[in-house]
Amino acid sequence: MTTEKHEADGVLEKAEALLEQTEEVIEEIVDLEECAREGRKPPRARVYRFKVNETLCTWEAPTILGRQILERAGLTPPDQYTLRQKIVGAPPKRIGLDDTVDLREPGIERFRAIRREQNEGEYEGRRAAPVLDQDRLFLDRYGLRWEVVTDGSTWVLLHDFPLPIGYSADRVVVAIRFESGYPITALDMMYVYPAITRVDGNPIPQTSCMQSLDGKLYQRWSRHRTPTNPWVPGEDSVETHVYLIEEYFRAGLANGGRLADADRGSACGVTRASFPGRRPGSRRVPGMRTGSRTGSSSSRRPSIGSSSRRRTMPRRAARK
Repeated sequence: MTTEKHEADGVLEKAEALLEQTEEVIEEIVDLEECAREGRKPPRARVYRFKVNETLCTWEAPTILGRQILERAGLTPPDQYTLRQKIVGAPPKRIGLDDTVDLREPGIERFRAIRREQNEGEYEGRRAAPVLDQDRLFLDRYGLRWEVVTDGSTWVLLHDFPLPIGYSADRVVVAIRFESGYPITALDMMYVYPAITRVDGNPIPQTSCMQSLDGKLYQRWSRHRTPTNPWVPGEDSVETHVYLIEEYFRAGLANGGRLADADRGSACGVTRASFPGRRPGSRRVPGMRTGSRTGSSSSRRPSIGSSSRRRTMPRRAARK
């Protein structure tokens, strides 16, 4: 009975393989990241489109070798790079130069290539500081090179962080300080290297202070969560803070670099579903505000002579 079952399974597999080969091409070009985002398997197509880091590539067959992926992205010689495949809901998968990748495999988001001398050794060895497993998983999936640095405090550095058009640089290193007690203690603010400005000359509020870190001077962006959207232990993490940093950069170009009062609690209140590849249905990422923290006297008390100071109105004389 067991032998007959194996034979039947073998016949079924051959039939499925034959059906796969004879399946009609139903699309001209298929974008793998789009299919992964929509949760569907890429259909047969004449051309498959995918990203290697930020380079958009195409391939005219459903299978491809690891070295061919690197060559298509212009990363040569291929043996100088390590290649990883990013799949939705799974850790990045390392791909060898002669490994065959099925581009129709469900969930493929993109590929990440790193030069060997940048990945092996120094940076891999600088991840030993205590970072939560869920943070490591998110940072690996986020797609940027990252490392942990201990310099007074524990820091996570995100390299080549992309900026929206309008700043004096296209990419920067973003540093996140881990305060003692994280994840109960909130992550706050961000630090940028090199220091950036707006190309239109308008100032970016609360970015004049510098922080010495790892032998460099980082620009401190003083940004804090709003009282109505506080840090929630168990829900907030490196992931939500990084999403908020994306919004900090966007907000730095709006309204002369400053959010309007009516927008402070909502302009950054985007859902994770607003970002491709992020968990749908999650709670809102907390809002932000610039400058001093909530509750400080300087943020609430107007200066002497301020036009916002309340006037004391004289009382009406009592009726006789």
